Amino acid sequence: MIESAAPLRTSTTLRIVCLTSVAGDPTAERLASWLTRGGNDVSVVVPSGGVDLDTDAADAYVAIGSEAIGMVAERPEIAPFLHWIIPHYDDPVEAALAERLEAESVRLPRRILFFLEADRARFEQRFPQCSRKTVVLPGAREAAVNGAGHAGTVLRGLLARERRLGHTFDPPTRVVAAGHDFKFFDELEQFFQRRRQVTLRFDRWEAAGRCGPHTDRLLDWADCIFCEWCIGNAAWYSRHKRDDQRLVIRFHAFEERTQYPTELDIDAVDAVFFVGDHKRRSVMARFGWPEEKLYVLPNFVDVPQYDRPKRPDAAFTLGVVGIVPMLKRFDRCLDLLEQLRARDLRYRLRVKSRMPWEFSWVWSRPAEQKHYQECIERINTSPLLRGAVRFDPHDERVGAWFRDVGYILSTSDTESFHLAAAEGMASGAVPIIFDWGGAASIFSSRWIVRSVGEAALRVDQLQQNMEREIEGRVAQDYVRAQFDTPEVLARLENTLFRPSATLQHA
Repeated sequence: MIESAAPLRTSTTLRIVCLTSVAGDPTAERLASWLTRGGNDVSVVVPSGGVDLDTDAADAYVAIGSEAIGMVAERPEIAPFLHWIIPHYDDPVEAALAERLEAESVRLPRRILFFLEADRARFEQRFPQCSRKTVVLPGAREAAVNGAGHAGTVLRGLLARERRLGHTFDPPTRVVAAGHDFKFFDELEQFFQRRRQVTLRFDRWEAAGRCGPHTDRLLDWADCIFCEWCIGNAAWYSRHKRDDQRLVIRFHAFEERTQYPTELDIDAVDAVFFVGDHKRRSVMARFGWPEEKLYVLPNFVDVPQYDRPKRPDAAFTLGVVGIVPMLKRFDRCLDLLEQLRARDLRYRLRVKSRMPWEFSWVWSRPAEQKHYQECIERINTSPLLRGAVRFDPHDERVGAWFRDVGYILSTSDTESFHLAAAEGMASGAVPIIFDWGGAASIFSSRWIVRSVGEAALRVDQLQQNMEREIEGRVAQDYVRAQFDTPEVLARLENTLFRPSATLQHA
């Protein structure tokens, strides 16, 4: 087993390197002065002539402007520690960034920071694949003249968040991430890469039950195995791992409906993570797994990325992300909108989702077709719905979309977590969450409703009492405390690197 970890570095001082293309650049010097106010060790360098950019040289790197970004864009070893800052965004900057972002060798940085919300919006329109990386430093343009102010505080806070993810542990640990689908693994990949004593390699399975070409070799190499999904990968590793290797599994939801959990040797497993306690308890009862090995690890929410100013129309705008399949209960969204518009015609519904006919497994089912055809007919014929429902493209620009949403809906019959609801809350939208199993244990009973009528009354009361913005801030604070990325990863860290530590099981 992995030995107990060395003590955490307790110093709050950050070692920050500001990278600029020109010596004496005033923007770089100004940013450096903002950062030193927190007592940090800050240096300004031009990344050329053999300057050491090894990850041990700093806790964070800040590349300022498109030219400096270009100098370090192809340095993958510092990408998890790197923040791009784009003080001005215009056509030449966009062209320079396009050249970098379209190169296969370029890895995206930890964050991309802007001085103006308008600049970020234009950037996200041009590069939607980067939308989940962007943050605005509020008041940064004004701070350039009048001092750091809030912009400097935000910048220091962002870098301090990342420092929390970069503690050094002994002994060096070799981690294999095994699975067939890593679409939910981005934050975890950053988590492992920021550990300077951790080497991460991927065992990419060809399918749920078919191992990859290097599985045997990676098994021999690893100290710790992290199985993404509890399917064939987890079952195989549980039967083949050595006693001195640590095996950790992240269980999502669909696995419970497969045969793979019955093939797992649970005695060989050190920990299984679930996104909610309701799912943990269901699996424990169904498969008889020991409770002491089962932990709750919520989904990650990058709160700063969603913390954006709302537009005026958000006050009367409901939002829903993902309406497929029909257990998402899109019909409830329409029911709620009808009831609200019967009181005030300013209410609208925004829908960000793929359409059901884009999924062959959905559209081939008569019941699914019937459900969506009836919903579309209602939208087109109901006097209260006609013209009040807008369908938006399914893309990565979720943070920008939430600027127009004042209420985020979770109307499903069942969910394992419902990340979209948490992301909406992070934006300051008020959650309206129907009582699907486990909802209260994840989101608190404060925002749970049991009927469309109760949901309409809740929205109406918030509007009448002018409390929507206040309730939105309460929801945002809840997500920040429960699901913000550093908070969740700290829990994971305790299990992966501190085997003697314990986690709460609920």
